[in-house]
Amino acid sequence: MTGALAASFIFLVLPLAAENTYNEKVVIVIGPHREVIMGSELEMKEMRLAAGHFDKAQGLYQEGRYSEAAAQYEIAARHEPLSADIFNNLGAAYSCLGQRKKALGAYQKALELDPRHTAALSNLRKVSDEKK
Repeated sequence: MTGALAASFIFLVLPLAAENTYNEKVVIVIGPHREVIMGSELEMKEMRLAAGHFDKAQGLYQEGRYSEAAAQYEIAARHEPLSADIFNNLGAAYSCLGQRKKALGAYQKALELDPRHTAALSNLRKVSDEKK
C-alpha cells in the first residue's frame, strides 16, 4: 500500500495560466515527488476525481473492506489510468480477496507503468510465490 494520492498532489490554477490552442487554461500540479505536471483543466479534473476515489479506497482497505476498496481503486484507475500506485493497491485488494489472477494482472500493469515500482515488484513476487 502507498500513501494517499490526493494528499501527495498540490493543485495550482494560476490566474495568469497559459492558454493552449483551444483556449483552455493550463493547470500546474506539483506531484508527490515534487515533479511538475501540466495539463488541461479536464485532465486535472480527472486526476482530482482519481485522487478522491483512491483516498476512499485507502480507508476501505484499512477497514478490511477489500471488495469495496477494489471497486474504488477500479474507478480511480479509470480516471487516472497511468498511475502505478493505483494499480499496485488494486492488486493488494484483489490479493486480500483471494483473486490471485486479478492481483497478478494489476501488479503487472503497475510495473508496465513504472518498472521500478518496488512495492508492485515485491507484491507480484509474493503473489507469484503463493502458487508454488
